[in-house]
Formats: sequence, C-alpha cells, structure tokens
Amino acid sequence: MGNYSQALEYLQKAHSIETESLPPNHPNLAGSYGNIGLVHREMGNYSQALEYHEKAVSIQTQSLPPNHPHLALSYGNISVVHREMSNYSQALEYHEKAVSIQTQSLPPNHSNLALSYAKIGVVHREIGNYSQALEYHEKALSIQTASLLPNHPSLAASYTNIGVGHRQMGNYSQALEYHEKALSIRTESLPPNHPSLAASYTNIGVGHRQTGNFSQARYYYRKGLEIWAAILPLVDSRIVWIWEKLGYLYMKQGKHGRVLAFCPATSIPMEKWRCHGRRSE
Repeated sequence: MGNYSQALEYLQKAHSIETESLPPNHPNLAGSYGNIGLVHREMGNYSQALEYHEKAVSIQTQSLPPNHPHLALSYGNISVVHREMSNYSQALEYHEKAVSIQTQSLPPNHSNLALSYAKIGVVHREIGNYSQALEYHEKALSIQTASLLPNHPSLAASYTNIGVGHRQMGNYSQALEYHEKALSIRTESLPPNHPSLAASYTNIGVGHRQTGNFSQARYYYRKGLEIWAAILPLVDSRIVWIWEKLGYLYMKQGKHGRVLAFCPATSIPMEKWRCHGRRSE
C-alpha cells in the first residue's frame, strides 16, 4: 500500500503541472487522469477510480476521433471498476463499447481485443451466464493462438478460463483437458512456486474429484498445497480450502485419520481443521 500511496503522490504532482501548462482538453491530461484512476483501483478506492477514468473519457470524447484506441482503453478501465463494484450490467456496457472501437481500429488478432473478450467472459461468468462466458473466452483464445507463442502465459489464462466455464456447465472431462493445457504451459514458463501453478494444480484436482478419480484429486490438491503453503500465511483461505477438500476426499474413501497426518507440518491448532470430518461437497 505504501508504494501505491507514493505512486499516487507523484502522479498527482505531474497532473498538477500538466493542468497548468496544457489546454483543458489535451489528450495528455486524459492519460494522467487514467493513470491516477488505475492506482486508486489497485488501492481499492473504486469510487475515486471511477471518477478519474470518467474524467479521462470526458476529455477523450472531445479531443480524439470516436474510434481511437485510447478511448477503448478508458472504457475498459471503467468497466473493470464497475465489475469490482459488482455493477455487472455497467461493466458489460463499457466492455462492449471498448470492443466496438477495437474491432474497428485494431487488427483482428490484436492482443487488446483478446483481453477485452476475456474480460467480458469473466463478467458473464460472475453473473451466471456460463455459455456466453465460454463463447467470449474461446474468442480470446482464438486470437491468442494466432498471435502468441505457444507457451505464452496469456494462453494459459485463457485455457484456465475455458476450463472453469466447462466445469460450471458440468462438462468435467473438457474442463480437465483445458486445465491440463494451462498447467503444461505454466510448468514450462513459470517458476516452480508461482501462484498460477498452484491454481492450475488445484483446478486439476477439482476436475479429478468431479470425475471420481479421488487418488489423482488428492495428488494435485497436495501439489497445490505445497506451493500455497510456501508463499502464503498458513491460515489463508486458499490453504484452508484445500485442507477441507483433502479432508472430504479422505472421508469419502473411509480414511478418517489420514488428513491429520498433514497437520503437524502446518503448526496450526487441530481445532481449526475439525470441519474436515463433517463437511460435504
């Protein structure tokens, strides 16, 4: 948080100088407002972030052509803030404005267009429109496979999004296939303790659990747990979640005491894990 505060201080100083030396509708001022808005978003100050991104759009709509890529970026920034505030209809509205500009002003395989499709997919997923979410994530993937190297991290992110979409629609085998594709890229391109690797292992564990392969599910849950435990506080919700799923699997297979074997390494009081023996899926 300290770094964000310092960043905000310097950006506001620069903006103050620009407001004194530039015309009120100069595009550089819009960029300055946008940068301040981004920092506010990272700090969780969503109302302030929205205010600054809207100021940027106000300038850009007056000073730039209506299909300028910078205007699309500002619409995208507004949509992300609305999503963080759970204003999903507004988030979709601004994402679609951004895509409308990008499809006219960018090459068809441009990475910004893929990113916009992915963001629209995330919003649809969060409001339960799983088939639409899958459609947009597949559009993003189509662009990325045509424009990126085969082990690019953005491809892994799209494979993950598609895997989550299939899982939410009950297509567990397809979900597992896409999560394994994501893991293949991440094991080649990321450090061994990277959180995205832990997420992939966990997603694959979920896939195996949902297809009834409990021993494989345990294996991948434990792979994810090893990474999370190395980089997160041991009471982090992601670690607790995996403990609960491991406990459920052992209970499912009648191995009531096995989950307790892991607890000494965590140094967490056993009372915190009592839910393992009772919780159901």
